[in-house]
Formats: sequence, structure tokens, C-alpha cells
Amino acid sequence: MDYLESARRLNGTAFRDFARMLYEYNRREYNALVAELVRGGRADEYAKIAEMSEVACASAEGAFYDGDATVSVRNIEQKYLRELITICTAAGLTESDYAPLLFAAGYADKNSALGRLNCAVEEYVKRRAADNFDGIADLIDRFDAKYIKYRVLIEVDRSRAVRRLLNKAVYEKHINKAFVRDVLMDCADAAPALFEAYKTADAHERVAIVRLLLVMKNDGRVRAFLDETVAADKSKSVRALLDEREKKRKGGAPAYFERLMADGKPLSLAQWSELLDGEDFAEVADRTFFCARENGYTRVLLYNNGEFTDLNDSVAELDAADDIYVLHPIDAPAELADVFASGVEQPFLQAGRPLFHVLSGEVDCSYRFYGDMIARDAFEKNRKRIGFELCERRGGGQTVALYRVGDYCVGAELDGVGGGSVGCGKLLFFRAKDVVRVGRNVYIDGAQPLAVSDVPRREYSELVYAVRRLYTE
Repeated sequence: MDYLESARRLNGTAFRDFARMLYEYNRREYNALVAELVRGGRADEYAKIAEMSEVACASAEGAFYDGDATVSVRNIEQKYLRELITICTAAGLTESDYAPLLFAAGYADKNSALGRLNCAVEEYVKRRAADNFDGIADLIDRFDAKYIKYRVLIEVDRSRAVRRLLNKAVYEKHINKAFVRDVLMDCADAAPALFEAYKTADAHERVAIVRLLLVMKNDGRVRAFLDETVAADKSKSVRALLDEREKKRKGGAPAYFERLMADGKPLSLAQWSELLDGEDFAEVADRTFFCARENGYTRVLLYNNGEFTDLNDSVAELDAADDIYVLHPIDAPAELADVFASGVEQPFLQAGRPLFHVLSGEVDCSYRFYGDMIARDAFEKNRKRIGFELCERRGGGQTVALYRVGDYCVGAELDGVGGGSVGCGKLLFFRAKDVVRVGRNVYIDGAQPLAVSDVPRREYSELVYAVRRLYTE
């Protein structure tokens, strides 16, 4: 019988029954099959290898492991792992042959057989690092795609692990350095070594150093170094790294106008003239309220027949360099109240836009949507459409849905998550410059939340409105 073919063909209960029977009635063939699957090095089969080990050990004890055993889960995992390594060693496989399987456990679903091995793998890495630090580190370099097991090495010998990672982040080529920076984010104590290396580094190396320092930017020493030393670097490429622009958002002309309104960012008359040459943008401008600001006074403007006019249809006297804003309703003067109340049709929600003001008792956070629930599918659809990013907490805890408006962000804690729904926890506010971005991941662990009173009223209203939209089906 071709056991390898059967193992690859079967899934679920059928596969587990097959593995149990093979283990109980033909131990030699069982061991040979495990070794052959490991030797094949197919990532999609690592989960099956872990299932076989789990089934085998449970079968030997006369019971299946169901995740709720009264004995120590960690001891069970370690037993599975020992059995697996014993089989591999007896078949002549080396540590580098089965290392890819071990490190794959760190990326598997935590509730899967492979994912349940991860704690045992971490204990294995600790023991191996105590005996042969560089040997196990070399294996991590080769087979751990995101270097996550370096976090275990940091526990064993922080100095040696961080030194290896710093060398990768600054000098090594042909690797994804974003993954290295992700591991080093919690190692701000390495910053002085980077400051020293910066002094003699060439421009290319300084770029790498600054990229790494930016993930540690919420450390006071690092922030000072970025603001004082890096900001004055002679290399334009190095200085440009400090320009932390907002992630680009998709959308046509209405979305562009709405974003300008929310951010409160103006364009000069010259820039508007160029932009409104496009028919799509001109059509949106025809039904949009604009404004100019003069000595603290908000002057409402309209766009009509290629020109900006006031509310009396008189052409506004403006210079090419004058700033023109898309009017946010929170800044609208009293003279527009009747116009806004008339229900004017617009390409984006401006006149009738919901406004939110700070509530009594909102000091360090807001609980205004606490407990609101939405179906998970609807949540994901809203999140992607509006532009929220999921932000994991590195030390565990609640995931945060993060949204940016101009120089500020709101983090909506995802609370009461279970089954097919997502709940809203408290809302925290941050400066956008304090949010750390590593590749596609964003983090706020080192960022200090703002007092609610420190968030400008327009940004506060827009951030809270975005959360309301997130939780509206």
C-alpha cells in the first residue's frame, strides 16, 4: 500500500483515523511515513505531520487530546515534539531537515495541531540556544521567514541576539528587513549602538539605521536623535525618511474633496485651477462649499463657471498663492445654517454631515460606542471601505482598529469579539506621528494616548464619525 499517497489524499477525520491505525498496527511504516513527509519539505504537509504526532501520542495513552486535558498542555506538546524528533533522528534526518517544520508552528493557527506545538518548539529553541546559540540562530536565519524565533533568543541572550539582528537590519543584503525591524521594535536599549554606528556609516547604511530607529521612535532618546541629528543629515534620502505621509486612499473626485475637508488641508488658488481643469473634479466643485480664512474670519466660497465666488455671486478677489479650503460644516458660519438645512444634494456628505463634540466625562478616552456590535462580515467590509487598519497589541490584549485624520488617529478597541460579531470597546486618540509602521503592520504600543481635550474639534468629530460608520450596517 502506498501510505504516502494515502496521507496526502486524506483529510480531517479520515486522515486522523488512518494515522491512528497505522501507528497502532504498523509502527515501522508509521515512522517511515513521518520521516518521508518531513524529508519532502512540503510546507502544506507540516500540519499533517503534526496531526500524526498528536494522534500517535494520544493513541498510545488510550485517549485523544482534545485541547482540554487536565494534564499540562505544555508537557503534552513537548512529548509530541520529542516523539517527532526521535523519529526523524532514527531515519537519519538532521536538525536542518526538520527545522522548517518546527519553525512553521509559529505561523500556524493556534488551535491546530501544528500551532499547538509552538510552545514546545520555543522551549526546544531555548535549550538549543543554551548549548549552541549560533547554531540555532543560523537555522532561524535559514528557515524562519520572519525571524520570529529571535524573540526566544532575546530571552536567552539578549546581547548576542540583538547584535545579530542589528547587523542584519543595517548591513545584510537580500533579506526582508521589515521583519527584522519588527522583532527589534521592543529593543530600544540598542539605540545607543545605532547612534554610534550612524557617525561613520555611509548614506545607504544611514538609511537602514534610520528605518530601524523609526520603529523605536517613541523612546525619548530616539525621538531626540531623529529630530536633531537625522533632520540635519546632508543626505536628502535620509531626511526624507522623516516625512511620514499618510497612507494613500483610493477613490475618485468626491473622495478626494471629502478627504481635504476632513483633514483641513488647503490648496492654493493656482493648485485648484489646475485640478479643476478635469471635468470630474469640476463637477464635484460645482456642488461643494469652500472657504478662505482671513484674520480669523471664515469666508464662504462657491465654484461657478470656472471661478470662485462669494455667496452673492461676486467673483472673489484672490491671489494665485491664496489658500482655499473645502469647508467643514463644523467651521461653517451662521449665515450657512439655512442653506445646510435645505437638504442640498452633494457628491459627498458635507452640508448634512453628522458632527460630534466631546462629551462630559471624556478625559483620556471615549466610551460613546462601547458595547456596540456588528456582524463580522459587515465590519470587515466597512473597515476596508473606510480605511481602518487593524493594529495588534504586541504584548497581547485587545486588537485596535486604527483610523487617521490629518495629524491625529483614533484607535477603537475591538471588544467582545466572538462568533460572527465584533464589538466596540473604548476609543483612544493618538498623534499620527507616534504610530509605528513596519511593512504592512501598524503598532501603537509605545505611543502615549492623548487627552481628549488635546484633539482639535474638527479632527475629533471626523475620527468619531469614522468609528460610527465602522459599526453601522
